[in-house]
Amino acid sequence: TNHVGFDKSRLQAGFLSLFFSGFDFRGVCFESGIAMQPCESFAARTALKALLSQTPVNSLPVPRGKIITVSSSETVIQGFQKLASNNILSAPVFDEHTKKFTGFLDVKDLVSFVVFLDMEKSVGLPTTVDEVVRMVGPAFFGIPIEGITVTYLSRRNPFKCVSQGDSLLKVCELLSQKGVQRVPVVDDHGAIVNIVSQSTVIDFLYRHAEIVKPNLVKTVAEVGLGSSPVITVNASTPALETFQLLDSKKISGIAVVDEAGRLLSAISGSDLKIFMQQDFSLAALRAPTMEFLSQLRAKAAGPMEGTPSISVEPKDTVAIVIAKLAATKVHRLFVADDTQGYKPDRIIAITDVIRYILKD
Repeated sequence: TNHVGFDKSRLQAGFLSLFFSGFDFRGVCFESGIAMQPCESFAARTALKALLSQTPVNSLPVPRGKIITVSSSETVIQGFQKLASNNILSAPVFDEHTKKFTGFLDVKDLVSFVVFLDMEKSVGLPTTVDEVVRMVGPAFFGIPIEGITVTYLSRRNPFKCVSQGDSLLKVCELLSQKGVQRVPVVDDHGAIVNIVSQSTVIDFLYRHAEIVKPNLVKTVAEVGLGSSPVITVNASTPALETFQLLDSKKISGIAVVDEAGRLLSAISGSDLKIFMQQDFSLAALRAPTMEFLSQLRAKAAGPMEGTPSISVEPKDTVAIVIAKLAATKVHRLFVADDTQGYKPDRIIAITDVIRYILKD
């Protein structure tokens, strides 16, 4: 764009002079053809991407014990029970016929089954995972119960893997894609030797705080981290309706608010996994969401089971967001402060943080 008094030839000569003198143009912003000051956010992300690209995935911590997988020979019921008994949210599914992994069986698939229940029935409600699958599976998927296999369900959750020599940057690029929450690491024979989750990346960044903190000093408000509006449910909403909303919106967590819209808690598919582990009747899903969560978490083993509401303020830095995600082990934070009556204004998922770091 030509401006009044804009000498294009002199500007080009100036750039050539800077170029041949070895000037580093990375991190310089340009607006309307005029060079501006170095971009703090761009330079920060460049430093973090360099760290990720220089880190091979085989240098990451490997889980103790063997990787939990589900065989195509196992039933859906056995698959869900394996998730519950090992206290995990998902597991890769191995097809015994093709000798390949087809995807992940995820607790979110169980949510899909449960929300299809006719909770208006006063009798005949299923009381076990087995009964849930057999009662609602054919109606929900439109196919006979025999066709609802772990292989069938796993294709809803893509299996995108990396090799041991690949970088953590490549893993992050996959995790930034829609629907990808875990990336398997395979050896030369195709066997899974590790699974890198979004939380693994957050823990890695937190452990390298000496690099992360100085490079992520922009605030949540400044970079517009996260998304809005925040999907919420009232504390009095029946728990089943809340899970139905989770499923219909294809999201992993919802904020629970009071009558004034103030943040009280959060609910996710993880809570349904805990619910299935406990000795609860599915009729409990008729209870108000907040009451359901209170009963669930009172019975759960461990203080961090479930999805508590963890929030940050707009003035908090991206580094603080990473620190809170790492310390609390949650997958999302809500942005809220006293000036807005503590009403959730934005939601920040781990995916948002990864995408921000990868942003050009």
